[in-house]
Amino acid sequence: MVTDLEPFSRAKERKILDIALDHTRKIEESVIHIVESVTAWINNDTAGINAAIESVKELEEEADKLKRQMIRSISGTQLETRQDLLRLVFKVDSIGEYVEGAAFYLDFIKNWRPPPKMISMIETLLKKVLACVSDLKNAVRALGTDVNRAIKLADQVDKTETIVDGIFRSLTIELYQLEEMDPKFLMEIREFFERIETIADRAEDASDAIRIIAVTHGG
Repeated sequence: MVTDLEPFSRAKERKILDIALDHTRKIEESVIHIVESVTAWINNDTAGINAAIESVKELEEEADKLKRQMIRSISGTQLETRQDLLRLVFKVDSIGEYVEGAAFYLDFIKNWRPPPKMISMIETLLKKVLACVSDLKNAVRALGTDVNRAIKLADQVDKTETIVDGIFRSLTIELYQLEEMDPKFLMEIREFFERIETIADRAEDASDAIRIIAVTHGG
């Protein structure tokens, strides 16, 4: 198997990949801030929650600008990977939608504190979700230098996403075992956890697009 390929040597393709990497970085930053907001919530730090959520909103706006820039760049080309690059940018961008959704639901539940056992599970969930997005970013970076590494990182995203699924299921079981919980409020808490979990799902979707691009160019 050939390694260290330079599949995107032409200037236009390189520019598009650079924008894709900037876009993915912004999405990763927004995930970091939602993790910070949840940590602040666990620590009963209202100011920290609000500051992190505000940062999420700002980063989403910046990511949207990069998405539009990338779409314009791709639309004006006849690249072999044109459709796959468009698929990648939309899949990565969908992560930001779930980050915003998590921030929305956090505002509803921020006055509730989970029990210690759930806190430990939440912290592990956050760590693994962030790992998914970080590996995704590194896979996008690797597309321009070593497509085989990009594939390996995409595979790692899939493996971590499977772990996230298991943590989410366990967390849901713990949630439903809580006593004297208003059913409507319980569902709002679950919706919050589900938005966090779905960030990893969308990262896995984006990793599929990365594999297609990498294989097209000799991975």
